[in-house]
Amino acid sequence: MRSRSSVVGSLAVAGLLAALLAAGPAVGQTDDGPAPITPLTVQAIPEGSGAEAAVAAGGGGVWRASAGTGEEATVPPAAALPEGTTAPGQNGPGAESVIGADGRVRITPTTSAPSSRIGQLEFTQGGGFICTGWLIDPNTILSSGHCAYQPTATGDAIVESAVFSPGRDGGVDPFGGCNVLQAYSPEGWRVDGKFAADWSLMHLDCAIGDTVGWLGYFWKAGADGLKGLKVRVEGYPGDKPFGTQWKMNGTISASNKNMAYYTMDTFGGQSGSPVFVPNRGTCGPCGAAIHSYGVGLPGPGATRNAGPRITKSKFMLISDLADDNDPT
Repeated sequence: MRSRSSVVGSLAVAGLLAALLAAGPAVGQTDDGPAPITPLTVQAIPEGSGAEAAVAAGGGGVWRASAGTGEEATVPPAAALPEGTTAPGQNGPGAESVIGADGRVRITPTTSAPSSRIGQLEFTQGGGFICTGWLIDPNTILSSGHCAYQPTATGDAIVESAVFSPGRDGGVDPFGGCNVLQAYSPEGWRVDGKFAADWSLMHLDCAIGDTVGWLGYFWKAGADGLKGLKVRVEGYPGDKPFGTQWKMNGTISASNKNMAYYTMDTFGGQSGSPVFVPNRGTCGPCGAAIHSYGVGLPGPGATRNAGPRITKSKFMLISDLADDNDPT
């Protein structure tokens, strides 16, 4: 188990938090700091792939969670990131919101599933900021698009570097951390800044999921197919002590073709948190959406927090990209 200290910076309009890290170099690093993150490219899904088989039955598809070993990781500490300044305005209208009385509950310790599979994501883009990410296989995480790219006309404004620390519990990283090597976000976010495209997938430099396990994810047919689903939002809000993980259970009160809406409380830093069913049959803890927004979006988002839902097309793409990062 590794102890560490962090200095909290200022909260951004976008709902991200600047932070100073104190950590040593990781594998493949030099004293100059982490290597730049490179963009991921999309390739055709191979015929007969796991993703294709998962949706063959129609009506919905499932990528199952994994248990992991639960043993302490042997990966080295991730590289230090510099102290940041005010975050760029990446998060659209409305930072993540506490709606009414705060219903969030702190999770400690964070060494058991599903909390050990959710981590704090610290990244640099001019300054240093935080988000949340969640493992979907040994070395791949999902997060918000604005935690990987700032929308521009060229679509190439990728973050400079990023570190993922699963199960962080205040000043302790029980499983160490991994550096992000590659990141993908759809053009709809990178270029157009569309809310429904505000998600990202990132490849890590170590297979930490073999230790802590990972969450499943699923898609369900129908524009209102997620309405009424009992879920949880879990991540690292910036209005709580730095590095502490918080959760709140609730219901998806509305959904449309691309988004899910809910009144579970969140705050800046929780962008990228899983919106997941804690126990969905054979899927285990299973994600339905990626939290990215507070109140202020059009329609149902005017009074609710929101995130892009995992649709069939996203499911196929995520599964394909994750498969391309097979550590074996």
